[in-house]
Amino acid sequence: MKLRSENLEKLPNEIANFVNLKSLIISCDKLVKLPKEICNFSKLEDIEIACENLKELPHEIGNLKKLKYFTLWESNLKKFPKEFGNLINLEYFKIYSSYSLKEFPKELANFTKLIHLTIECYKMKELPREIGNLINLKSLHIKSANLKELPKEIKNLVNLERIDIIWDGYAKELPNEILNFEKLKFIEIKKLGFIYKSVGREYKIEKAKNKIKKNINKTKKG
Repeated sequence: MKLRSENLEKLPNEIANFVNLKSLIISCDKLVKLPKEICNFSKLEDIEIACENLKELPHEIGNLKKLKYFTLWESNLKKFPKEFGNLINLEYFKIYSSYSLKEFPKELANFTKLIHLTIECYKMKELPREIGNLINLKSLHIKSANLKELPKEIKNLVNLERIDIIWDGYAKELPNEILNFEKLKFIEIKKLGFIYKSVGREYKIEKAKNKIKKNINKTKKG
């Protein structure tokens, strides 16, 4: 189901009747709060929210036990309810263009099935060390103007295949352990206002990129 409106400030009560929904897209610029009724959609697997004035999520969101995909676009959300950590079946968690969210939820530790994580939170200064619990993570995308370093626990993400990071120009260098991940196929680091320079790491990055090229060529020949 897709709900799109530039003027809608409240979702219609009738939405509570769609208890068998598996996918829900909400794009309502003036919507400030999601109704708790949508948290009764016990079969919901995919939710995408694009509401630039959204300020909060209902605490009942933790009831969406089957949710696998959560995407949030350009909202005014400042924090996640702790019940968000109950979504233990999440596989894809994406936050795009957030200027209000300063802290990432520690409940992230519960998302051990997560495969892809996108964090574009421009005011976020640090990632919770609980990110180290995401042992099945394959793809990590981070964008923040205030982030200066990654928690040391990130070395636990040994299944990572792709890393994209755009962060503060004065950020510290990446932990060596990341660049030695055996499954890593692609890594790109961009510092705001700077070109990424470090001979040892640059070699590792190019080596990772070359792996992709070789794999592509093998596929073409096959």
